[in-house]
Amino acid sequence: HRWVDISQYDFGVCVINNGKYGHKVNGSTIEMSLIKAGIYPDFFADEGYHELTYSVYLHGKCDVKDFYKKAEKLNNKIKVFFGLPKDIKYSLEIQPDHFKILSLKNTQDKIYLRLLENIGSTTNAKIKINGKINAAYLVDVLENRWKKLDLFKNTIILEFKPFKFHTIELEK
Repeated sequence: HRWVDISQYDFGVCVINNGKYGHKVNGSTIEMSLIKAGIYPDFFADEGYHELTYSVYLHGKCDVKDFYKKAEKLNNKIKVFFGLPKDIKYSLEIQPDHFKILSLKNTQDKIYLRLLENIGSTTNAKIKINGKINAAYLVDVLENRWKKLDLFKNTIILEFKPFKFHTIELEK
């Protein structure tokens, strides 16, 4: 929903938008749906003031990671922090750089991390946890354990299929 690209090996054009409803490509023409104008649940959804942002990006060789990063910057507002909380005991390092943290929940004895592969590649994620972790589990969306994960020097290696996510339980 956030970007579409027409390209060949050495050049192309990418249209990046702020989360509109879809695109249609017909030959060398890109169309973008600006408003979802169905009558349910809001009969008047297409009326009134609407604001959108889009950008056109001309490029050389195609790199999907670049488009995704540009779309993320356009779609996420800047967050300002004044210093770091004093009670931070954990941090994460995730490689390669094309994974997105969908959610992070910290409870008294567990951390739940939901991670998405977002460029359409089968690849392994290397997740390094800086802080004391006793065990790691792959869990479903309801946080039911599926299987125990190998944890070596506070690092997990986990295979991802294209555009799939995994939820990981880290036991403190």
